[in-house]
Amino acid sequence: FPALSAAGGDFSVQQARNRILSSLETASPDSYRPGEVIVKYKAGAVNTQAVNERIGAMTVREISGLPETALVKIPAGMSVPDAVRKFMEDPSVEYAEPNYIWHINSTIPDDTYFSQQWALHNMGNTMNSIPDADMDIPEAWDITTGSRDIVVAVVDTGIDYGHPDLGLNVWQNTDETIDNGIDDDLNGYIDDRIGWDFVNEDNDPLDDHLHGTHVSGIIGALGNNGTGVAGVNWYVRIMPLKVCDADGYCSDADIAEAIDYATTNGANIINASLGGRNYSQVVFDAVWHAANNSVLFVAAAGNDTNDNDNSPVYPSGYDVWNVISVAATDQDDRMASFSNYGATTVDVFAPGNHTLSTWPVYLFPQGYDTIEGTSMAAPHVSGLAALLMDYYRHFTTYQIKQTILTFVDKLPQLSGYVATSGRVNAYKAVSSLLTPTDLMAEPTNSITLKWSDNATGEDGYYIERRSLLDTTFSYYDKVGANTTEYIDYNVNVGETYFYRVRAFNSIGVSLYSNEASATAPNPDSGSGGGGGGCSLTGRYSDRIDLGLISVVAVMLSVLLYRRRK
Repeated sequence: FPALSAAGGDFSVQQARNRILSSLETASPDSYRPGEVIVKYKAGAVNTQAVNERIGAMTVREISGLPETALVKIPAGMSVPDAVRKFMEDPSVEYAEPNYIWHINSTIPDDTYFSQQWALHNMGNTMNSIPDADMDIPEAWDITTGSRDIVVAVVDTGIDYGHPDLGLNVWQNTDETIDNGIDDDLNGYIDDRIGWDFVNEDNDPLDDHLHGTHVSGIIGALGNNGTGVAGVNWYVRIMPLKVCDADGYCSDADIAEAIDYATTNGANIINASLGGRNYSQVVFDAVWHAANNSVLFVAAAGNDTNDNDNSPVYPSGYDVWNVISVAATDQDDRMASFSNYGATTVDVFAPGNHTLSTWPVYLFPQGYDTIEGTSMAAPHVSGLAALLMDYYRHFTTYQIKQTILTFVDKLPQLSGYVATSGRVNAYKAVSSLLTPTDLMAEPTNSITLKWSDNATGEDGYYIERRSLLDTTFSYYDKVGANTTEYIDYNVNVGETYFYRVRAFNSIGVSLYSNEASATAPNPDSGSGGGGGGCSLTGRYSDRIDLGLISVVAVMLSVLLYRRRK
């Protein structure tokens, strides 16, 4: 990287300094990290430590890839603007500036009514709502907007499969030839090309109510298509299973059959925005069968302002590991006035008040309207689960559930009402174990690894290593959260080593980073070496320090030799 031109040129040192000082005049204190500045020393500056010491600062780390540039910690009591100006006055400094805070670019779709979907992105413009009382969906969409590889079965009143915001995301049974009167896939249902109607016992799961279409739109209305609303997933396959009639009534038998159909026909998630107070063993057995086949079951907690711990509601109240029971919040991040709750039997909150979504266009030509209920909260969770299953394809269903319930927004006003005391947060969940990227291995006096820490919920990073002669990687070490560098001293001169890293937490691990390799150099005079490794932000001491063992062995040998003499 060439130094800035000292005189003339398109962008001189003085121009850079002027821009920095101009920005500094208008920058608010919350726009940069307190106690830190970034310093670019002049090329050839002999003693950068002395420059820092003149104002009582110390280097935190060198900025990777930018020569003579460092992140510096300034002394307590000194403001960032004062530190910048003091560094600028030093003749050995090219420039200094605050460590400004940036924000990710949120993915905002062009759907007509997206601004009214406060549950996904609350800007405070709906019913005098509180800004950011939402799921942080646009931030999650920066990572994934879904995939048609994931199937969500909607056990409900059916779906308007001709709706312009839903049609392309309706599940297709490609093993069935439509309208040939034959059960081509031998699943017990003739011509079930797009699901099944268990009420009328036919292959047309058309919604003659509105509820199922509304729920389906929350999960998977087409996103960024210039019309209507956006689902939590822009791309997902919705399997419509009609179990409720035009008046909204559903039977245990139909529900159980629909759950079994979803389980045996490839659904990853079942959304059940329905419920009752009577315990049904047949529905329990169907949910249990879904659990045995690793199908996640998301259910609404109910709308009676009821404590479900004292008076259970089913199927959300079934004590089966694959069930997520969902209560509803409003646009102010408070428990919705109608919502059931339960400190032990209800898992989590999700937005459910005044929710805009799709309506059947043949019943309601406008095609969109708002309704409310835990029926609307549950599909927000089902949609989030589908996003997670798309990104974390190596996760088990249990790990998906735990990720949803762990990475929530814990809010004091929700404490004690559900097991997590929180409302789902899509960004926290999806970003929790993002794959580390940009792994580099640099030969220094040893081998230094550097990578980008993308995860937001990791407990640390596993480091794996292999030599040129090894065919597989082996676990080598682990370091703490927010670590981006690691030094491996336990190397043999001239030998090439290959590395990869991945994030971990109590739930699981991320995918692996790219692989990186380096050949161990001859150590500089006085650089020592020893054994083991270290990270720049702390490490776990679970490896034997081979270098230390070597030193001790040599000392013992000398002592024994002297004793013999």
